[in-house]
Amino acid sequence: RNKIYMPNYLEGVIDRFEEEYAVIKLDDGQTLDWPISNLSEGLGEGDSVKIWIGKQTEETEDRAEKAKAILNELLKR
Repeated sequence: RNKIYMPNYLEGVIDRFEEEYAVIKLDDGQTLDWPISNLSEGLGEGDSVKIWIGKQTEETEDRAEKAKAILNELLKR
């Protein structure tokens, strides 16, 4: 099976602002609504951005433990 390389980030351009969101047009043509409150200061329409994606190991493990606890509680009933 062939593996396709997928980068751990998305690249795009801030296309416009709508209410409390920046509309980011990604390089593949998709759009992403990003809260303006989460943008770095000084970014504006036409600015290129890179959004990094990474696994949060501790948070992932916490969620799994909570899900198991809920399932165990449901199975006891």
